[in-house]
Amino acid sequence: MRKLVLLLLFLFISFLVSIFAYNNSSQLSVNLGFKVYDSLSLSFIIICSFVVGWLVGILSALVITARVYIEKRSLKSSLHLAEEELYNLRNLPLKDAD
Repeated sequence: MRKLVLLLLFLFISFLVSIFAYNNSSQLSVNLGFKVYDSLSLSFIIICSFVVGWLVGILSALVITARVYIEKRSLKSSLHLAEEELYNLRNLPLKDAD
C-alpha cells in the first residue's frame, strides 16, 4: 500500500513538473560571471536553482548534525569520567568518623 502511494505521488509530481516545463518554455541567457550560457529554458533554470538550493540545504544539515554528534560524544565522555570520579569518591573509607 505504501509503495502504491509513493508511486502515485511520484507520478503526480512528475506530471506537475512537465506542466511547469511546458508553460515556461521561454529561452534565457545566463551569465555566471565566469561562463555565459545562451538559450536555456526558464523551467530548466528554475529547476536547477531548486536542486542547487536543496543540495546546499542538505549539506548544511549534515554539517550541523556532525557538530551535534561530536558535541554529544564529548559530553558522554565527560559524563563517564565524572561518574567514575563520583563512584571512586563514594567508595573511599571515612577517615574522621569518630
